[in-house]
Amino acid sequence: MDGLNRLDRATGRFSRWGYEPDNPFSLIHNTIPSIYEDESGALWIVTYGGSLNRFYWSTGKSTHISDKDGLPDNVIYGILEEKDGSLWMSTNRGSTQFQPNTAPDAAIRNFDVRDGLQGNEFNRGVR
Repeated sequence: MDGLNRLDRATGRFSRWGYEPDNPFSLIHNTIPSIYEDESGALWIVTYGGSLNRFYWSTGKSTHISDKDGLPDNVIYGILEEKDGSLWMSTNRGSTQFQPNTAPDAAIRNFDVRDGLQGNEFNRGVR
């Protein structure tokens, strides 16, 4: 509920990353329902109202993918990876398949009740 925390086991200290209004590379929202590290080691953070964030430990910066990029909604609850590397997300407006290594115009496919989903809105913990 207050950003991303990382424990340094050697020192026992935490580092914290969160939303910073004047920093376009910060996380876009502090409420994080789900985090996923994909097969390539990329860290994907979904946020409640702040879209999908790709976080880079090496720089502490993140990039964002939102409804402006084609997601059906910026409220994302869960994220999982498929064998082909695509990421599936549950949102407030259906389910989304995102292919990180695909051209932006073909990277996002959205599914809703018209595609046979039981409903458009998912809840926290749904994957």
